[in-house]
Amino acid sequence: MKNVFAAFTSLCMLQFTLAVVQPQQTQAYSQTQAVSATPLRVVVLPFENLTRQDQDAWLSQSFAESLTMGLTQVKALQIIERSQIDKLLKEQQFSQSAFADPQSAPTLGKMLGANVVAVGSFQKMGEQLQANVRFVDVETGKIDNQRIAQVEGAFSQIFKLQKDLAQTMVQQLDVKTSPAEVSQVNAAMTTTSSTEAHRLYIEGLTYLRYEGKVNLEQAEKHFEAALAYDPKYAEAYAGLARLHLRFASLENSHLTTSPDPQNTSQNHERLAEENIRKAMALKPRLSEVYLAAGGLHKLRGEMDEALKMTRAALQLNPQSEEAINVYLNIRLIQTQFQVSVDELLKEFKALGVNPEDPWLKFNLSAASLFESFDPINSQGNARREWSKKLLLEAQRDLPQYPGIPLVLAGIALEEGDRTAALAYTEQVIRLSDNYPYNLVSAARLLLGLNQKEKALQLLEATEIRFPENRQLKITKAMLLYDSPRRAEAKALFQDLRKTAPEDPFVPFNQGLSAMVYEKDYPAAIAYFKTAKQLYSPQKINFSENFINSMLSTAYLNTHNYREAIPLFEQQLKDPIFRRTAYEGLALSYSRLERHAEALQTYQDYLALYSDMAAQESKQRQLKIYHLRYALAQQPQNAALLNDLAQHLQMQSRFDEALEYYEKALSLAPQEPVIAFNLGSLFLELEQPEKAVPLLEKAVQLRPNYPNAWTNLGLAYQKQGNAQAAEAALKKAKAFKEL
Repeated sequence: MKNVFAAFTSLCMLQFTLAVVQPQQTQAYSQTQAVSATPLRVVVLPFENLTRQDQDAWLSQSFAESLTMGLTQVKALQIIERSQIDKLLKEQQFSQSAFADPQSAPTLGKMLGANVVAVGSFQKMGEQLQANVRFVDVETGKIDNQRIAQVEGAFSQIFKLQKDLAQTMVQQLDVKTSPAEVSQVNAAMTTTSSTEAHRLYIEGLTYLRYEGKVNLEQAEKHFEAALAYDPKYAEAYAGLARLHLRFASLENSHLTTSPDPQNTSQNHERLAEENIRKAMALKPRLSEVYLAAGGLHKLRGEMDEALKMTRAALQLNPQSEEAINVYLNIRLIQTQFQVSVDELLKEFKALGVNPEDPWLKFNLSAASLFESFDPINSQGNARREWSKKLLLEAQRDLPQYPGIPLVLAGIALEEGDRTAALAYTEQVIRLSDNYPYNLVSAARLLLGLNQKEKALQLLEATEIRFPENRQLKITKAMLLYDSPRRAEAKALFQDLRKTAPEDPFVPFNQGLSAMVYEKDYPAAIAYFKTAKQLYSPQKINFSENFINSMLSTAYLNTHNYREAIPLFEQQLKDPIFRRTAYEGLALSYSRLERHAEALQTYQDYLALYSDMAAQESKQRQLKIYHLRYALAQQPQNAALLNDLAQHLQMQSRFDEALEYYEKALSLAPQEPVIAFNLGSLFLELEQPEKAVPLLEKAVQLRPNYPNAWTNLGLAYQKQGNAQAAEAALKKAKAFKEL
């Protein structure tokens, strides 16, 4: 069935590819547009409901959604998607009321990199509907009173009114359009002829934007109700496909526990596929359905097909930030984060994505950073510089977005440039006056710069204005943990556990504090296990493997290797944690004397990462696993024990080395090399009283042993026996000259 689905989606893709072929005149116009000025970046905010009637609230999203969908077809405009707006609202903790406030428009626009913010309003009086759009110049922060788009008419003609409003907006924005683009705008805004179906669809989309199973269930109910009014509503089928993919992802992550057989991951995948098929059959040029198809293939691990479908989504809508991010994610997974950023940029250009899009630069810089901090990557420094260049270019178009100096501060801190890190951190603070999330991040950066007092002052000043901000309280507790106010930190964590018992971030950070500052690994394990039980992607904005990584580290420190192994195995599936997981897994197997598995795991690790295999330290560790495996077959082999002890000594693992040297010497007491090695270890450990008899034994067993005479002379010196030291060193020199 999966192959049939792939064939079906490919056929639909072929249909839209053929449909793209335009008359020569239209192609010539497109080429002219391509070389024209940089597209005007516009964001359309949800409209204000002037009458405040609850039954009309859906129209706020309807206008914004329809206009965004239509105006995306105009090449001279770059319309910022709702997903990007939602991301900013969540990240910067804007309230939804910011949409209706013209005073917030310039700030929102600057953070989104827009040139113009379209601020709309509507009022429905009886069966009449009026809508207005005003344009805020982001640079000046002022409303352009000379440019107003307005429509008025019967509510029953809402779809025509929205199309007329789109055309008027294009005129008022003074951008050129071709007849083909006008037609494409109208086509994109033609989704259904049923007002009631459209209302239900818009309300379903609103639920889909929020996290959690309850919201997904409400979205499903609304999309299905919309289809009852209009069974040919392709967008509603696409919405159903997207929510079933979300359900399937939740099931795959074991985040839902419903025993209902209809609620399994496989069933949600099947329903997603059914709805994708229906949407594609109705509208083979609908970008979001190809994005959903890509998501389904990705969920099934079919990365090549996932990439093909996401590429199709981008070809249909090169402005889609969501499609850009999904494409980037697939390519990174597909290549295990080894793809060149230059290659990615070339691919995006070929797909019609604007290479000057600041958000594209911001996302690509993240991919470049992943490459640059690879400890062995020969291009690391060049990549890091390239990433900084992208970020600074993005900052020119997103001057008010604090996320960019936040990343730049992190880079500077990683590079050891504390002056630059502090400057960027102060820039974050200036740009984030009203955004506690960023101020908390800035405090963490200050903590990394060892400016604890300044970090604490920032947090406490922010706390006065945002007393209920949980991230702020968590960060404050962590900061106090590493201070004489540790009791206050523990009390704060305890209070957070009471007020936010379902938030996994609280026990996770308490576990980090206990592990890092107290070395209390049993307590850390308990906290991490609680965080793991509470975890879901809706509650915490990072991978579960962050918890697994910390929990497995705590298990290693308590020698609980059996518990650590399944956690490392889970981390192997995640490219971010895979390298450290291989090392932790091999170590755990070795400690449990499962030496064949330890050796195989480490060999797999070095085979997968050739850059690591080139490191001398990694080859030495590989040799240790080989020796342990060999000793499991020949436990009384003194030569193997001696070799293992030597490699452990080179890793400064002196206690282990001592154990193996002593065992080797007990098995081969007349072997001068073993006596020499054990004596040399005691010499390195500043224990000459133990080194001397062993080194004396080595030269007795092999009188012409220059290295043993040298170390014996050094050991005598440390004991203050100058005469014996001089004699030993003379013999060493004499034997070396032979």
